[in-house]
Amino acid sequence: MIYRSKYSIAICPPSVVVDHVRVMKNLLKEQIKWFASCRSEAHITINTLEATDEELQRWKNYLVIFCKNESPFEIHLTRFDFNSTGAFIMRPDEASGNHLLEMMKKFHESKPLHAVSESTDAHLSIARRLKPEQLQTVKTLYENQHPDLKFSCDNIAIRKFNPQIRQYEIESRCGFAGIPMG
Repeated sequence: MIYRSKYSIAICPPSVVVDHVRVMKNLLKEQIKWFASCRSEAHITINTLEATDEELQRWKNYLVIFCKNESPFEIHLTRFDFNSTGAFIMRPDEASGNHLLEMMKKFHESKPLHAVSESTDAHLSIARRLKPEQLQTVKTLYENQHPDLKFSCDNIAIRKFNPQIRQYEIESRCGFAGIPMG
């Protein structure tokens, strides 16, 4: 039997943004109780995959090559939104959203292996799979608020699913211009 681990390739913002989103999630948890992704660290998913160690190495090699040709750019999260799956999300402004979508499209076009899912919707999830009553509470809490979070996107991370804590953890990062980041 071949064992494949679950991974996510994502943009993981700096700690100041992660901390801000964590505070939002904790406040929501006080209001609406548990929700999917309440313990997940802030990120923008590019894709998810399942891979053996050998396949993961192919993804890592691809990421180094891909990132060599990318330049840092600013992501500016400017509005809250809800999607059809009951998720409460933050969306980037038009310029950074377009840049993210172009980068995602380019990433998907030349990927080395099949991915379980490929994102074509640039967003940062705050809460997922909310029940209708939870959605209504969130809408009431945030209806007149507008986020204003900015950060430099200068790397892409590979996150591995940890079944013990049921969360993804950053396994490695690759900096733009191809610089490995650990």
